[in-house]
Amino acid sequence: MTDKTENRVYSFRDGMPTGPDVAALEKRWKDIAIGDSVPYEEVEKEIGAEWRSERFRTVTTAWRARIIERGLVLICEPGRAFVVATGEQISAMTHGVLSHIVRQSKAQRKRLSTVRPESEIEKQTVEHHGRMMMMIERESKKARLNILPNSQPDEPVRISPPEKATA
Repeated sequence: MTDKTENRVYSFRDGMPTGPDVAALEKRWKDIAIGDSVPYEEVEKEIGAEWRSERFRTVTTAWRARIIERGLVLICEPGRAFVVATGEQISAMTHGVLSHIVRQSKAQRKRLSTVRPESEIEKQTVEHHGRMMMMIERESKKARLNILPNSQPDEPVRISPPEKATA
């Protein structure tokens, strides 16, 4: 006879808790440092879920959130491993994030343009949201162009004339 709890389907709110699996991952990789790699196969063995499964994604998302609390960022090497990101890798992601923000704000402006307001307040709200999306889009595009810090000195270097040599 099979155990009835083995095949139990959990609803969204009654699902299996991630805490024990996250604790197991934290215990296994407690001394993780920048540049370290954690292969998906080892994580699969630790939590008992295939890397393409929803359970794997749920547990590793919670684990990555706990790792961020320790001041480290885990990024994915798709299909292979989690890697503890360096500052350079984290900074390199900024351009993609800004591109995403621009696309999202543009899509939201398009959705807002289809609204047929039923009252003056709703019309003002929609227009205000449209202006905000336009501003976010404009500023994000500017920021994306100026992704590197300013290399100009704050104050120009002053060169004094040469002193006369006394011989």
